[in-house]
Amino acid sequence: MNEQNLKVLIINDNPADVSLINEYLKNECVCEVTIANSLYSGIALALEKIVDLVLLDLVLPDSTGFETFYEFYSSYHNKPVIIFTSLDDEDIVVRAIQSGAQGYFIKGEVSAKQIVRTLRYTHEKFKNNNRELGLAREIINEAGITSRELEILSLLAKGETNKKISSVLYLTTSTIRNHISNIFKKLGISNRSQAVAIAIQAGLLKEKNENMDFSHVKPAKYNNKWSITRIR
Repeated sequence: MNEQNLKVLIINDNPADVSLINEYLKNECVCEVTIANSLYSGIALALEKIVDLVLLDLVLPDSTGFETFYEFYSSYHNKPVIIFTSLDDEDIVVRAIQSGAQGYFIKGEVSAKQIVRTLRYTHEKFKNNNRELGLAREIINEAGITSRELEILSLLAKGETNKKISSVLYLTTSTIRNHISNIFKKLGISNRSQAVAIAIQAGLLKEKNENMDFSHVKPAKYNNKWSITRIR
């Protein structure tokens, strides 16, 4: 990432969030950062300037919720958008990613380094559409997720409840809860919304996953590899 000047547009009206992300980006990569504090000023800047990536908050003075992403993406959909917001809503996560968002981060539950890693991967993916493994698949592989846990992740991504998952897999609800807890620990996440985002990005919602090869899933060599450093 150091070899290129990455142009990032941050649309966020929280000065503390902006300052921290801006500082981290400048420390970790050669970045040109542009900041907008409202949705429509962000759209105007995206149309006016050359932008490689957009880091979008869904809670802004002039727009809130999924409509924020929809409005932005409808106006400017030819560059990747990563959501960084306080909205922890599973329905919004699913709708945003299915509609084109490249990532969904919840404030307070993700490290700045994770954000930078996703920005880097997303930019490379858009430069090279033939990349075989997405960041989410790499995380799943390296976390040592089992085949049973993959089944549960797939069902979580479909919005199924613990009770429904237990009936589908013929397991008790307590067993399902234990599996979900293990998934969270392995992926370094803390809630279902993050699990849903990773599952969708990894393609686990597709009816057929012939292109998904988990035959070489690795054991978790580093238990703390995906531990989260809180950003706020």
